[in-house]
Amino acid sequence: MRGRLPKNNTHLAFLLDLFQSKKRVDGREWTDFRSFDVSYDPTCRLTHIRLGKTRLMCTLDAEISAPRKSTKPGAGSIAFSVDFLPMAHPSAVETNSFDNEIEQCLVILESLFRDTYCLDFDTLCIESNKYVFDIKCEIKILDYDGGLWDASVLAVSCAITHFKRSDVSYNSMTKKLIVHSNDKPPIPLTVYYKPVTTTFGFINGIDDPIIDPTMEESLLVDGFLIIGANHRDEICLISQSGNLNVNQKSIEKCCEIALKNVKELIGYINTIKIK
Repeated sequence: MRGRLPKNNTHLAFLLDLFQSKKRVDGREWTDFRSFDVSYDPTCRLTHIRLGKTRLMCTLDAEISAPRKSTKPGAGSIAFSVDFLPMAHPSAVETNSFDNEIEQCLVILESLFRDTYCLDFDTLCIESNKYVFDIKCEIKILDYDGGLWDASVLAVSCAITHFKRSDVSYNSMTKKLIVHSNDKPPIPLTVYYKPVTTTFGFINGIDDPIIDPTMEESLLVDGFLIIGANHRDEICLISQSGNLNVNQKSIEKCCEIALKNVKELIGYINTIKIK
């Protein structure tokens, strides 16, 4: 954001002049998204996302544990972690300059996938009050050029769509768990909806927000508006970051764009061929 803008940086001054004409260095229109690619490997339960030059991988794992005190005795849960690998952007690792983005990313993920119950956590119960599945979601950033929130949410939506866990039952006589890895097929997650976020960057002096800003473009942004939408045409998240001063009309316009964006992205996820 603008708070990280270096002094006397002529290149960023050039970008700001360019923005006044709503032009971008990478050739995109002001409201264009970057190209993206999504893939899923069921063998290692790995989702790979590319958003422009940003790349990250997301892995899911189902761990058996006792029910958490914060959940129902017969419900599982989901937890997230987000980390930059050293090769992603060394300055982010060395100076912790992206800690705020990571912290907000975790809040967004928890709001969309845990707090709004987009998953049926009751189906993750093995034996009430004894054993449930806890879904562990790990996101690793491989290359970074902005778009952390959007890429992470897209990765998790893809992961929960194609992830399958082992069929496990509890024998009350022997008080032991039975893993049906050979006699029963793995079980997919019960997903009620799949969210996607769209990030809008607001720059003082420019009426319309820039969409899907790169890391360099983000240095000139005064505040971000993150809109979460799902494939059922519902707005399920409105979040902000930075010094944001935006009116209701602008928010409504951003919501319309986010609803159009989710249809393309979720449609792409649903058509991924799993080998």
